[in-house]
Amino acid sequence: MFHTGLVSITYRQCTPEQIISLCVENGLSAIEWGGDVHVPHGDTEVAVRIGEMTRTAGLCMPAYGTYYKAGTYGKDYRREFEKILHTACALDTPALRLWAGTKNSEDIADDERDALLSELRDCADMAAAHGKAITFERHNGTLTNRAAATLAMIHEIGRENVRTHWQPSQFLTHEENCRGLSLLVPFIDCVHVFAWEGANARRFTLAEHRDRWADYLSILKGAQQDIHLLMEFTPQNDPAEFPTEAQTLHTWLS
Repeated sequence: MFHTGLVSITYRQCTPEQIISLCVENGLSAIEWGGDVHVPHGDTEVAVRIGEMTRTAGLCMPAYGTYYKAGTYGKDYRREFEKILHTACALDTPALRLWAGTKNSEDIADDERDALLSELRDCADMAAAHGKAITFERHNGTLTNRAAATLAMIHEIGRENVRTHWQPSQFLTHEENCRGLSLLVPFIDCVHVFAWEGANARRFTLAEHRDRWADYLSILKGAQQDIHLLMEFTPQNDPAEFPTEAQTLHTWLS
């Protein structure tokens, strides 16, 4: 089953109350809160308050966008991850979205990769102790830049609570994006929905990428798990655009 939602960082200029209102008024059911502005790392009081506000509005929170970049904290990574994990627990979200390092899968040395996987395995175990999953941003400049590399990483981490987000890459052809999505479907709970094109990330309305998203949704219909379709990066990141973009997504699903 598909559920619709919003990634809060799309509208960093808005308050949490405004973001919740946008979702409710436009018939969405979920918010992925970001850890950079709206739910800062370590501020558990804010996390509790926003979590309660979100649930009171009838919305769920499928993931916490932590922006934790594995491999960048040295020996202090456990302290940093624990702070983020406690924030996710206060927010009461089931999963923490992480970045898998800062290098593409083909560019990282074997010893760096081994260290990164060890850190991610440890993070997965720490999250599991609190009943949480970890999930990865599908992004260039990380181990998840390619679908096959993402799948290999998940298997090498070897933990049941390891998942991945997915989003189309403007650096790949539509056919490559479809093949990658097909490969990862069993591990995807959240998809970031937007319409970008080319290396300069030219933005379009969702309606202009209707055919591409028809293919993606067709592939995702084969999932055995629920999928949260989370809108991110509207053309101008202007809340005034949101009703039209949200209606496009609803139309696709109807």
